[in-house]
Amino acid sequence: MREFVDLVERNTFRLLAETRDLKSNLERIDYREKVHKASFWIEYYILPLNRILDVKHSESVTSTIIDVSEYANRRRLDFEDETIRVEFEKLYTQLIQTNTDLLRQSKVLVNELLPLLERIRTESLILTGWIEFLRNPYKMDTPPLLKGSRTMVYAKDMLFKVREFFEQFSTNEVITLEDNVVEFDKWIFDRNHFKGKLEQNMPVNDFFGWCYKELQKDFTEIDTDKFFALCGLLFDSDLLIEFPKKGERINLTTTTSKISLPKLKVEPAVKL
Repeated sequence: MREFVDLVERNTFRLLAETRDLKSNLERIDYREKVHKASFWIEYYILPLNRILDVKHSESVTSTIIDVSEYANRRRLDFEDETIRVEFEKLYTQLIQTNTDLLRQSKVLVNELLPLLERIRTESLILTGWIEFLRNPYKMDTPPLLKGSRTMVYAKDMLFKVREFFEQFSTNEVITLEDNVVEFDKWIFDRNHFKGKLEQNMPVNDFFGWCYKELQKDFTEIDTDKFFALCGLLFDSDLLIEFPKKGERINLTTTTSKISLPKLKVEPAVKL
């Protein structure tokens, strides 16, 4: 695997250097030859290698490496022998690093090398076609390169739109402001107050029923948020919770919901 990754890296860097030289045309290569070289590299190296490194392809090298790495990851935890586990650990680490290196080379191919070669091929084809046209410009009729046209920088009905815009400010509309007093519930959950009440009544055989009755002392209708805020006392660490053995439950009704809850017994926790 290490030799394969090294080979891919060397070929990628070499091809990238040759592509840049071809782009700058230091050797004064003919346009036709540049097109042939760029096309050859794309069709016989970049596209096949890209398929080899495609993780979505079920038969690609990258997909196989991922499968083997998952196998090694499972097997490195199955053996009692430390030597075997270490070998699987080495294999798994090498596979992960190999996959990372191949993905990096794939990004170089897709993001840098392939666009550069495509640009060389496209530019060369355009220049080659232009040279052929200049050699025989009267072989076929060509479209006009410059066609005169006249346009307006503003719309034809601009006068009416501007007049309509300013007319909306010419009349004064009567604006009435009213104070809208919104009533809202000012109830604030006093944790210490209810915690003291709970400690006075402990042990409590039905915790949720006790919360419901405490709220009924102040409200005719029980709000769901207030009920669950009071139920938050259940999470205190100094409480000992006992679940019912027979699955006894209590049904409660709030302003928005019907709730079925178990009958929990709550008593003080034993301090060591």
